[in-house]
Amino acid sequence: MKTESRLLEVLRSVLCRFATAPRVWIGFSGGADSTALLVAVNELAAEMPINFLAVHFNHGLQAAATGWQDHCQSFCESRRIPFRAEQLLLKSRHGGSPEEQARQCRYTAVERLLGKGDIFLTAHHADDNAETLMLNLMRGSGVDGLAGIPQQRKMGWGWVVRPLLDFRRCDLEKFLRERGIIWLEDPSNLEQKFDRNFLRNAVFPELEKRWPGAVLRMNQTAGHARQLTTTVAKLLAGVHGSLILDDFTLALQPLRSLDTELQAVLLRQWVRDQDIITPPRRRLLEFLHQLNACAVRGTRAELRWANCMIKQHGQLLWLHRMPGPATCPARSWTGGAELDLGSEHGKLHVSGSLSTVPPGWEIGPRKESASMLLQEFGSHRKVKELMRLCGIPSWLRDSIPVLYWHGEVAAVGDWLVSPPLRKHLTELGASYRWEPHDPLLCKLQSVSVQSLQ
Repeated sequence: MKTESRLLEVLRSVLCRFATAPRVWIGFSGGADSTALLVAVNELAAEMPINFLAVHFNHGLQAAATGWQDHCQSFCESRRIPFRAEQLLLKSRHGGSPEEQARQCRYTAVERLLGKGDIFLTAHHADDNAETLMLNLMRGSGVDGLAGIPQQRKMGWGWVVRPLLDFRRCDLEKFLRERGIIWLEDPSNLEQKFDRNFLRNAVFPELEKRWPGAVLRMNQTAGHARQLTTTVAKLLAGVHGSLILDDFTLALQPLRSLDTELQAVLLRQWVRDQDIITPPRRRLLEFLHQLNACAVRGTRAELRWANCMIKQHGQLLWLHRMPGPATCPARSWTGGAELDLGSEHGKLHVSGSLSTVPPGWEIGPRKESASMLLQEFGSHRKVKELMRLCGIPSWLRDSIPVLYWHGEVAAVGDWLVSPPLRKHLTELGASYRWEPHDPLLCKLQSVSVQSLQ
């Protein structure tokens, strides 16, 4: 089967599998890979209903970044493809790979874009997968690192899907040349200081000369490793899967009952499921030693690597990328039934007959000395203590929106509401709710408050 026919057939199969997805996002950089993916999906849209749009991430790292965005926007406009540009701020950090920092920044943005059931298509291909395998070899990764790039994975409310992993870069360029379509070439792709560029431009051509088909065979190896890790994951899920409560939390006490090697396997699986580079084995084992010792000493264990973190809080381990959600922005709620808190924190709503809020409503993070009344004839309790009882980790508490009414705490999130606010809402037949966008904030919103009742 010709590459063109095979490419369209593979994409058709993927889109049919996600036929119920409300929206299909397509990462579009303007390079050959993402251009081929976008063109192929656009061609399929003529024969099947696809609600799709292209999204371009502008890191602003190079002077030509604005020109690339303009090219992508013009490309889409000429084909009537919905287009969206996202401006990303890549913070400079000492140490670590700039490529990995950019990747983490993109995927954090993707996580915030995805609505429930949405899919995000990326143009990762066989060459990318071989590069990932080689880089993981150089890092001393285990079998999970040799598994390369996963075909799909859950992210936030939706899925990230990579339908082109069986195609070489040259296949995608041929697909475009046959259609007379031009693409952008990033001049930084020639800079050997970047690890992937070194592999792509210096190492792989020599490997292909010596062992023709090396890249495809490396992909076969990655496939075998992925099959093994998937099998191990299923076995772990059957025996110890209840330890992993969700993407962000893992039960600590049952983990401590396992031997160290099994603990390490389980934590690596948890991390890999989030498409995060697994921590180095030595550091992971040091963390587990610290974690197991904490049961005796009462201290808290923490592991940081590749802009990610696993940290103990109470009887849970928390896993998330760094930095986590920002501090809740300060806002004056002066009117209307809805207040926008931004891309992470989402919106606050009042509903029912309350079409506008009363005077004196302010939103912001918790104040150090703030206290709150939970029962009409009870005593005030520190907001800090209430958040602790709710199970909210200390390092995430400032991200929770607190409602102040004439300076008094009236609500924490939407699960702790003061008697005056409850009375006001009841009298008007209204309700107060918070709808965060960031999945980690959604997790915090789901904490149990049974101990406070």
